Amino acid sequence: MPYKSPVYAVINLGSSTISGMVACKDATGRVIPLGYAESPSNKAIFHGVIHNIDSTAEIIRSIVQQLNTFLEENYHIERVYVGVDCMTLRSHEEKFTHKMSEESTPISQEMLDDFHQRVRGKHYEGREVIYIAEPFFMIDTIHTTKPLGVVCRDKFEVHYRVISVRSDIARNIRSVIEDHLQLKLLQILVAPLCESNVVLSPTEKELGCAYINIGGGTTSVSVFSRGCLELLGVYPFGGINVTKDLTDLKIVEQDAERLKIEYASAVRSSEDRNETVELVAQEDGKHTTYRKIDINNLSSMRMKEIVANAVAVVGYSDVPKEDIRAGYIFAGGGAKIRKMNELIEVFCSSNYTLSKAVRREILSDEIIATNEGQLYGSDPRYITLLGLALEANEDCLEVTHKTLQELVDSTAVEPELSYVEKEETEGLFEDEEYDEENMSEGGQNDKHEGKVRGKKGFSFQPKKILGGVTKALGTLLPPSEEEEETPYGDY
Repeated sequence: MPYKSPVYAVINLGSSTISGMVACKDATGRVIPLGYAESPSNKAIFHGVIHNIDSTAEIIRSIVQQLNTFLEENYHIERVYVGVDCMTLRSHEEKFTHKMSEESTPISQEMLDDFHQRVRGKHYEGREVIYIAEPFFMIDTIHTTKPLGVVCRDKFEVHYRVISVRSDIARNIRSVIEDHLQLKLLQILVAPLCESNVVLSPTEKELGCAYINIGGGTTSVSVFSRGCLELLGVYPFGGINVTKDLTDLKIVEQDAERLKIEYASAVRSSEDRNETVELVAQEDGKHTTYRKIDINNLSSMRMKEIVANAVAVVGYSDVPKEDIRAGYIFAGGGAKIRKMNELIEVFCSSNYTLSKAVRREILSDEIIATNEGQLYGSDPRYITLLGLALEANEDCLEVTHKTLQELVDSTAVEPELSYVEKEETEGLFEDEEYDEENMSEGGQNDKHEGKVRGKKGFSFQPKKILGGVTKALGTLLPPSEEEEETPYGDY
């Protein structure tokens, strides 16, 4: 059954997990997830950057194959969007000023187009521009995001935020998608901003807020004020750093990850001294006991560093702390560690929110009502992908056109066998050998008109097979204006 709307395929390059989703949108633009797949990065991605091109290509190939299983028959993914959240993402401020030649002149579309053209022409050495955020305008002394037609007495300024990534990173992504996988890369998307669009409300962005995502290998900070992006910063610390710190307890990384998930906290307490935990090694099944104070000494120090740096990055923006009126919003898998709220309160007092869900208006109503809708809306694994799907706007699928032989094979049916009663076959077969006399014209075969017999008294009906072939051929040939009579009758 053909799709009635475009279907989007998005891939997110996470440091710990590479994931993908196929989704479409309803008539109001809300996202309808169709399928999800993920695979461990296995160190192919390091701090959000492709570290091993061949390994990354194989992982994404497997994910695309899994996503194809969620599609209707004959459809496959031919194009993809890729989201990045790497430590080399940069936001550049670009400001242009225009002085009016005459007083009280309204701002025209021609003026705005000129500014847009100028910012699109910006280049940064060794970097590639992948996104230009919506600008804000200062018209004389008035701040606005909708300047068209506003009367300007003297001059107006336009402020842009341009997001770039190191050129070699963008080149490696294209190598994986286009050279290794033979897919078309539609766009490299800024994952932190796509995610913030499905979590933050327009009111929160207008009031001023900081969206902090603590991921596996990176932590991203997006600062908004008066509805516009003020700063985007990504630094190379995340949950994987806590895991590596725990290997100081003389355990391998995979066991340290389990120790972090099951027992580690963002804050240590005096009670930890009297508690111990037991972990069974995944490789050899050995039981080892650890003091909880030792675990939390390591995890709390690293989490304190991550949160302190995130709050400091917010301070680098032009937004004063008192103007972060909607607060600090913490998200991501790294923020799910125990006692995270106690740690955040040390730096942000009570002006914070921990682990927000996707806004209700992002997901289609038919999804929200299901158990899958609740999962998609709250699980950190899906939130970034929903943001990427919301940003996508070009269909990613192609129809697989079958050859004539494949079409014939797909419509042909197995021969319909029916047991021929013993008395009907008497005289037709002797010792399973073909009897020409009884198959001659006027013989007993006339009793079963339209059938051809084979061995062991079974018969099949070729008419059904030919009917399927005829139907298949009809789909490949243009219809004639007039039906012509065929000498083959029903065949």
